[in-house]
Amino acid sequence: MSYSVVFVEDEQIVREEIVSSIRWELLGLELVGTAADGMEGEQLIKRVEPDIVITDIRLPAQDGLAMLSHCPVNHAIILTGHTDFSYMKQAIRLGVFDYLLKPIDDEELEETLASLVK
Repeated sequence: MSYSVVFVEDEQIVREEIVSSIRWELLGLELVGTAADGMEGEQLIKRVEPDIVITDIRLPAQDGLAMLSHCPVNHAIILTGHTDFSYMKQAIRLGVFDYLLKPIDDEELEETLASLVK
């Protein structure tokens, strides 16, 4: 079985690196879309209804946590450079699966995705 994934990240270089380096198929995942800001992300999530959303918190137009709160999301993983405890608390309330700090290590993200799929 394959699970669908949407990835929302405003930094183009980070977005491209993760899109190209994660072994999506090997993990039983299909990347069905990417977005560069929170509003675009919200529209994409509502349109494709992915199984998993990977998102940054600090995004243009709308932050990642607000975006998640407006969408029907089963599982979310936060990627952020911010260790602010209030963000973490809000993420926990939203039922976020994991909260990974940037710079993201591809192996760490793959391990998180593998454990989420299990």
